[in-house]
Amino acid sequence: MLLTRTLKDVKLLAKNKLVVIAIQEFYAKRISTQLRVIFGDDASVRAMTIKELKADVIGDDEIVLLSGKLIEPLVKPFMPKGIKCLIVERSINFTKAKPLLSIPSGSKIFVVNDTKRNTDEVVEELRQSIGRHQYIPYYPDSNFKEKIDIVVTPGERAMIPEGIKKVIDVGYRIADISIVIKLYELLSIKLDYSIICKKYIKSLFVLSEEAQMGVESAKVYTSKKYVAKSFFEDIITYSSEMKKLVGVTKKFALSDEPIHIVGNVGTGKSMLAEAIHNYSSFKNGPYVSINCESRTPETMEKELFGYDDNGIYIKGLFEIAQNGTLCIEEVGELSLKVQAKLIQFLQEKRVYFAGNPVSIPINLRIITTSTVDIKKLVHKGVFKKELYYLLTKMSCKIPQLKDRKEDLEILTYKYLKYNLNRKDIKFTEDTMEILHQYTWDGNVKELFNVLTYIACSEKNTVTPEDLPFFTKAWNKEKKDNNIDIKYDIDINGIIEEIEKRGFLEESLEILRVFLKGKKKRSSYGRATLRQLLLQRGMALTDQQLRLRLEILNNLDLILVRPGRAGTTISRAGEKFLELYNSF
Repeated sequence: MLLTRTLKDVKLLAKNKLVVIAIQEFYAKRISTQLRVIFGDDASVRAMTIKELKADVIGDDEIVLLSGKLIEPLVKPFMPKGIKCLIVERSINFTKAKPLLSIPSGSKIFVVNDTKRNTDEVVEELRQSIGRHQYIPYYPDSNFKEKIDIVVTPGERAMIPEGIKKVIDVGYRIADISIVIKLYELLSIKLDYSIICKKYIKSLFVLSEEAQMGVESAKVYTSKKYVAKSFFEDIITYSSEMKKLVGVTKKFALSDEPIHIVGNVGTGKSMLAEAIHNYSSFKNGPYVSINCESRTPETMEKELFGYDDNGIYIKGLFEIAQNGTLCIEEVGELSLKVQAKLIQFLQEKRVYFAGNPVSIPINLRIITTSTVDIKKLVHKGVFKKELYYLLTKMSCKIPQLKDRKEDLEILTYKYLKYNLNRKDIKFTEDTMEILHQYTWDGNVKELFNVLTYIACSEKNTVTPEDLPFFTKAWNKEKKDNNIDIKYDIDINGIIEEIEKRGFLEESLEILRVFLKGKKKRSSYGRATLRQLLLQRGMALTDQQLRLRLEILNNLDLILVRPGRAGTTISRAGEKFLELYNSF
């Protein structure tokens, strides 16, 4: 079907504006990229996360596309009256599902996703579209007696139980063709169904790993604004370990040497890398980042060092990041060939054109990140020793959330207030106890996902029943196994830890004051606590009290709440006092 456009048509097209809103930046960009491929010049598409929402950020001439029904209550207050809003129905990108066809027909395959609802949706889609196998939903509270050998997941590897032999990752789900058809109808763009299907199929290949090579990839990069959004001031912490990390990385930032950041998934490696850039002499230059995990070796080489496309030279990221910072995420995934080229760059500070002796000088800072200790990769022979030493002259490790529990409540309330506009939300004591004792394998990122889920509820007081299903399932599993995590404490270990600092009696007295206050439903700030201790004949300076509270918090014996909420004794603290008094 041939479309000829008049001036009137062009004016109409200018009105076709779409804005994709999601929790995760990656997902919002992925869907917007897909829609740009499909609609081309017929519509402008932009991406946004819920944390970017503010007054007048959504135009009254835009159509809002939400990643899920769950976030609708968060977005509605920022939407102009009368504008169109659609929920993006999602489906699997079947160009990445080929491995399912190579497995013997009739295999039992467990399906893992981030929520029960999403898991069920993927199971049904696989049954209807591919068939061939038995697709079984796997939830964290599942109690399967049979052995799990094969798992399929749409990008949610963190949710997969340990010990699985074969994992088939079909990538994050994309916009279903049904939403594309709805948009064509809504925009009054008349196209044959066959042409819409062809455009949709093209979008699947563009989003697949194979189609990340070439011009499409280059277009995405050259259209980005390379700006680091995070600063050291954005890192909220009470943790002495985190404060020490910030101090060290500030010193690193003042040099021009490579910096390597190690940390588990969700600890905030990208945020720290951005903060380093904004504190360094490279802050006025571009901040460019690339994740090695989601790209083929060939793609990585092209994107980093540039390539020739039918006589047209496409710049690589080293050139794009000139006078700025290049952050290479998951550097351990680089192929040995690309590692060798990276070594050459670090030694010569020059980039060579493919098949050409000509080179150009590059001035930039390299930051690398990894979730694994790359020294172990050196021992395995998959990471070059020389590159390891070049990259890790200045290295640091971000602590996991479970090792900085004193930050949990301040992170919770700050994120609810400033990112989700829900400063009205409060947590019951039982709920906060569960959050304190939860393992947080996904660290701060998982905490923020849980808070986003909670914020979508209209309730102002959060109870254990309001938590996401995987958090409740974890708590239920502990109870079913007769493990009361709140009371599972090592009293001798706690006493030994406090006695190292020589203030056991003072700590016990502090806990007794908090326990008495808890029975009256009262919590205390430091000033009030000092007065109450003084009435008991115990005089402490503010600094002395601060130190003792920090130790008690690290031992999970108290719950430190930000602002006027005050501090109280935890269930573990109550049990500790009970056991100590029974000695």
